[in-house]
Amino acid sequence: MKKIILSLLLLAPCGFLIAQDRQHPSDRVQHAFQRDYPEAKEPHWSQNNGQWHARFDDRSAYDRGEMIAHYDRNGRHIESHTFYNHEDVPSPVIERARTRYHGDNYRFTRIERPGTKSFFKIQFTLGGKERTSYLDERGRERQYR
Repeated sequence: MKKIILSLLLLAPCGFLIAQDRQHPSDRVQHAFQRDYPEAKEPHWSQNNGQWHARFDDRSAYDRGEMIAHYDRNGRHIESHTFYNHEDVPSPVIERARTRYHGDNYRFTRIERPGTKSFFKIQFTLGGKERTSYLDERGRERQYR
């Protein structure tokens, strides 16, 4: 019995360190984030499905506002999501959403991935159900995985 209690006492700090590691991203992830968003202040980090997610306000020259940047555990930037007001969305995207989907309560999120062109996620209510569609900046349908 004493051996079990002693073993548990010795393992408890290890469990605490592992738990701490899950609450904060590695230095590699944090450095990549600072490189990509040097104007960002106080990101709120979370982890899900092996990825780190930083929610923050980007106040760079583009003044993009509230964003979420996604990184893998090695610091590779996977994608970023920027929440857009209706007046900031390109007109072809707005026009396509209104003529194609006839929904209401449109919410627009710009998704940017390294090495590809950005596109918009459109969320709306149609027939009492929440729907999601993806359009490029010209208003053309886009697949998203």
